[in-house]
Amino acid sequence: MKKEKISYIPNKEIKANIFSRLTFSWFGSLAKTGYKRPLIQNDLFELRPQDFCSKITGELEPNWNEEKKQTKPKLINSLKKQFKKPFLLGGVPKFFGDVCSILNPILLQQLIKYMSDSSASQSTGIILVIFLFLSGIIRSFSENLFLDQVIKVGFRARSGLISLIYRKSLLINRKISDQQQKKQEPKKEEQELEKKEEQELEKKEEELKKEKEEELKEKEKELKKEKEKKLTKKERKALAEKQNEEQIKSNLSSTGQIVNLMSSDVTKVQEITFAFHFLWSAPVQVIVCLGLLINLLGASSLVGFGILVLSFPINGVIFKKFTKKNILLMMQSDSRIKIINELLQGIRVIKFYAWEKIFKKKILDLRDKEISILKSILILRMFLMVIFTILPLLTALATFVVYGSTGNKLTAEKVFTSIALFELMRVQLLFLPWGMVALANFKVSMKRIETFLLSPEIPEENVEIHRQRVDENSNEVQITIQNGSFTYDTNNNHNNNNNNEIDIKKEIPLEEQKSQKQVLLKNISLDFEPRKLTMIIGPVGSGKSSLLAAILGEMVQLQGKTTIKGSIAYASQEAWIRNGSVKENILFGHALDKKRYNQVIESCALIPDLAVLPAGDSTEIGEKGVNISGGQKQRISLARAIYSNADVFLFDDPLSAVDAHVGRHIFDQAILGKVLQAKTRILVTHQLQYLPHSDFIVVIKDGEVFAKGTFEELIHKGVDFSNLLGDQEKRIKIKEKEKEKIKWIDLQPETESDIGDNFEVGTDIELPPNENTEKEISKQKNENKKAELVKEEEREFGAVASFYYKRYIKVAGGCCFLFIVIISAIFRESLRAAADYWLAIWTDGTIFHDKKDKFYIGIYVAISCGMFLFAFVFSGVWVFASIRASRTLHHDLLYSITRAPTRFFDTTPIGRILNRFSKDMLDIDLIVGGDFENFISTSIALLAVLLVIASVAPYFLIPLVVISYIYYKFMQYYRSTSREIQRLESISRSPVYNNFSETLTGLSTIRAFQKQKEFIEINDTRVDASTNAIYCNFGANRWFGIRVETISSIVVLFISIIIVMQKDSMNSSFAALALTYSLQVTILLTWIVRYGAMLEQHMNSVERCVEFSSVESEKPEIIPHHRPPKNWPNLGKIQFDKICMRYREGLPSVLKKVSATIQPQEKVGIVGRTGSGKSSLMLSLFRIVEIYRGKIEIDGIDISQIGLKDLRDKLAIIPQDVVMFTGTVRENLDPSSEYNDEKIWEILEHVHLYEKIDGLEQKLETKVTEGGDNFSAGEKQLICLARALLKHPKILVLDEATSSIDTETDSLIQKTIREQFKDCTVLTIAHRLHTIMDSDRIMCLENGKIKEFDKPSLLLRNPNGLLSQLVHRTGPKTEAHLKKIANGEESIL
Repeated sequence: MKKEKISYIPNKEIKANIFSRLTFSWFGSLAKTGYKRPLIQNDLFELRPQDFCSKITGELEPNWNEEKKQTKPKLINSLKKQFKKPFLLGGVPKFFGDVCSILNPILLQQLIKYMSDSSASQSTGIILVIFLFLSGIIRSFSENLFLDQVIKVGFRARSGLISLIYRKSLLINRKISDQQQKKQEPKKEEQELEKKEEQELEKKEEELKKEKEEELKEKEKELKKEKEKKLTKKERKALAEKQNEEQIKSNLSSTGQIVNLMSSDVTKVQEITFAFHFLWSAPVQVIVCLGLLINLLGASSLVGFGILVLSFPINGVIFKKFTKKNILLMMQSDSRIKIINELLQGIRVIKFYAWEKIFKKKILDLRDKEISILKSILILRMFLMVIFTILPLLTALATFVVYGSTGNKLTAEKVFTSIALFELMRVQLLFLPWGMVALANFKVSMKRIETFLLSPEIPEENVEIHRQRVDENSNEVQITIQNGSFTYDTNNNHNNNNNNEIDIKKEIPLEEQKSQKQVLLKNISLDFEPRKLTMIIGPVGSGKSSLLAAILGEMVQLQGKTTIKGSIAYASQEAWIRNGSVKENILFGHALDKKRYNQVIESCALIPDLAVLPAGDSTEIGEKGVNISGGQKQRISLARAIYSNADVFLFDDPLSAVDAHVGRHIFDQAILGKVLQAKTRILVTHQLQYLPHSDFIVVIKDGEVFAKGTFEELIHKGVDFSNLLGDQEKRIKIKEKEKEKIKWIDLQPETESDIGDNFEVGTDIELPPNENTEKEISKQKNENKKAELVKEEEREFGAVASFYYKRYIKVAGGCCFLFIVIISAIFRESLRAAADYWLAIWTDGTIFHDKKDKFYIGIYVAISCGMFLFAFVFSGVWVFASIRASRTLHHDLLYSITRAPTRFFDTTPIGRILNRFSKDMLDIDLIVGGDFENFISTSIALLAVLLVIASVAPYFLIPLVVISYIYYKFMQYYRSTSREIQRLESISRSPVYNNFSETLTGLSTIRAFQKQKEFIEINDTRVDASTNAIYCNFGANRWFGIRVETISSIVVLFISIIIVMQKDSMNSSFAALALTYSLQVTILLTWIVRYGAMLEQHMNSVERCVEFSSVESEKPEIIPHHRPPKNWPNLGKIQFDKICMRYREGLPSVLKKVSATIQPQEKVGIVGRTGSGKSSLMLSLFRIVEIYRGKIEIDGIDISQIGLKDLRDKLAIIPQDVVMFTGTVRENLDPSSEYNDEKIWEILEHVHLYEKIDGLEQKLETKVTEGGDNFSAGEKQLICLARALLKHPKILVLDEATSSIDTETDSLIQKTIREQFKDCTVLTIAHRLHTIMDSDRIMCLENGKIKEFDKPSLLLRNPNGLLSQLVHRTGPKTEAHLKKIANGEESIL
């Protein structure tokens, strides 16, 4: 695995002096670079040593492990232990900043007094102005130091939690026990008896129900009432929490949901680090302000205080509802992301079956529920914000009305000092709900993360493993299982001892365990000898793969003892391939040994593949191996295991996915060859022809060892292999030394040298490489050093284009919506300013000198009511606009992704797409609308404030021009830098998600190879890259914040000096208004830039979603004027007319003028070596990839002229790589609910799954786990076959549909296919020749052209023909057998 090291600029903060740290000048060089050109990752500063992920987790993980020993472990305690000190220290500068904030109104009061005192000297005013300026500067420095400190704590906590979640993901058991049970197939007689008994019981129950239904209902109601009475409030709360916890647990098992944890939830934990301090700061400032108001206005201020007190119960109710809704939102979001992840993982199958609309409907239904909850959250948040916005004005209104009504005279000093205090309260009361919301989100997210971190793990004591290398000459048994019973259920107690081994002395009887656990393997006692080849065989679902999982420690051992000595290598049944080059996948982090590497790729038959790949072994493989065949994936997986040079090798049916002669080559050269000759090998297989060459055989049936011994021993014991696995009709008698007659398949070789000649029944698709192959590979490498498939994530440069703002506004409601928003904002802020201006007129008393206080009060009330109204309109419109924008953008994104061609998914990692649907969509849902709202309202408020100040002190406009220019330049530096850093941060998230997704799909492989440490390092490096961007982004915020707030303080200084200088000619009331508003300029200037920057940063999410909403689409699903007849195709005739196909423009053609006619109901086999065009032909038939020349007709209709859904709905394919989705068995078979139960059960009987599904407790409603993990590979293939049977198309494509099932079941399925699809056209891509030798015709492809296409009997007459060569290379006996099938002398059944 390659090291992902990025070179950064040395961190300048580390060596910065005190002044540079206080002013954040150390960031200046990066701001200059960002202003000059778009930043790249290498331009960013390196993290400080204490900020690296490995350093943080190195402290956090031990803290958490210690905390887990507690009865009720709390993750918050671990975080406190590590971050408590720096977190609390951040409150110190916050305190000093708050003191300065409160000091400002006091200094303002003194200045207003000075303006009212004609005898006061000018020097007194100047001193007060200087103090006011210094107060602002100190507050600015303190606030920025506070934010710098706590935000760093936040992103450190984020890094630690992501790493902790990742480390946990390497330990989790994702199997759900109640869906893992492999029940014994019940006998028909027992089933009939059980059914009769059930029917009788049902009748009795119905009679009892009818008689006592009303009585039972009444009793239930009474019991419920009694329980509710008995439950205390505390108990009810505890019960609710437990239910929430169970819901959370049930939602934390899939890839999409775990990605949600590390995107949404961890971000909310990060936010609380600075939001929390406002929860103590805001109330303290509000109380101090109230105290000052009481001192200023006396008892009248208690009226305002009373309004504030009354508001808190209302806020409390809203807050509780908000918390509950937020929990529901996250759970609903998890469900949506889970389905989207499945959609992306299985996109090819979904397109083959034309299921896009079904999945879109599922996702949109979940999204509608999510939007409904989101609407409630935004409405609740709107009420909170509106209440806290109007609350200060309402308290001021009530206070001044009461104060004036009681005969007190309002003066400028009292009014405007009060306004300043009320404004300070308003700002703090805005922070308070935000802090409360952040706290609510934090609690929910912490609970979710905590629940995941406490979820079941693979117990370490499952298997006693000694990893030390074993002496190759040692005769000591390497793997021992003593009376072992295993399950996937992790909820049981184990005896732990210091030696990490299971040694259950007091064993629980299995009968008792069955009632509690679902035992998949029982009474297993096996010894695997060193340097021996052990083969494990058994029917589909018997427990073969589970036995390997038990050896690997992937299952829970209920009883017995398992011991392994030496290192392990593992090749899984479903090959796990990482995004990287072929070489990187094979080396898997090991050093390159060229000699061994060449031996391995030769023994795994990879040389021909490397010769045709664009850059040989440097060719990049896409996520999950999307750009290589199933056989290639399996061989690379096998090569990875063999190259590791471990002591013990576990192979889970690796030969089923490869062509037969390739399988023979691998078996001879790799499994039996020199490369593994001195190793312990355990091979799960259905390939019975290899059994005679094993040293030991284990037969598994119904989760138990049915038989074990050498090949000869089992024959002597009378073990009927064919009855277990083989074709029942093709048994022959073999005479042994004891002359016992035993039914058997053609397995026993005549001589040792005949191994490859007698028993292989299959295709010989790949011809061996010629002598120049390695030279060709070398030449290919030189021609193209690196064939990259997955490109780096694209990013925009410069300001977010106006197009994206227009797009958001359009989907939010368009020009009409924007007009209402701006008008309501203008009226709201104008009326707020008008209210303050009216107070200046009131306190002056010279304009309307003959009016009484009632007149002033009436006007003030009317203005305030108008402001309240427009505040509700402004916020309310934004709620519904945000909802509409979220719904539309998500819909557009989903539509675009589901309609994208498959090449988009080949070059775009799933994590990159999930990033859009999770974090970016979360920003759009909850943040973007609020950013717009805040930016617009703050901009208009600043404009109103500046107009009021200019109307009072017009000379202020002169310095304002200069100050505005300086401000604008700083803003340009900040925006250009911050914007690009935010883009880099968004891009850096995707690799983290990709690594999570890859890790979760390859957990068993990673654990088997003991590569957890390397993958943790990869994760930590990627998290560091993301944290690096966050660190620099917050650095930019502080750098700009300190400067813009200094400018604001200078604005206050200039205004104050102008007013002091014009003391004699200026009205004191209006001077007081200007001074009050000058203090607001500081806050507004700071927040307008922050809101503007936040808006631009979060608009990056809109930009990214819109970008993916406009990816290239496939052709239309339906073309209204070119729809085929309803009964089309009624014949099944296919015509390929000189078709040419390539995967992308600029690439060479993979199909070259292919012409062929396939008659109705014809059965055609298709063979050819890798890259010959077999799969390409099928892809062009389904229009997964469009041809660029020629045409394909089905029953006379050109398929390019009809819609894709009309085409794909009428065809069916059974792919080699099977895919199952979460849901029920029924939904996997019939997602559109077209068929009744009777039809589904009939089909299940045809594919020999009836007894399996009927034996499950929930039958058709049995839940399928993610990826279909609760079904074996063979069972999954049979379910895919059932899908095709249910559809019963006129044209069926089979891509080695039975590679993962045993020989007997394969034979039965081949029979079913021939019977059920006898009236259909069937195209079979063959990996085993015997499956196609009875075809009507066989098509042989080579280099994208048809080399041969005729009846197999005729093709075999040409000894130089391709098919003849393939058949000849299977060996004399098999060649003769295949020729008999081709000539109709024998049947494959």
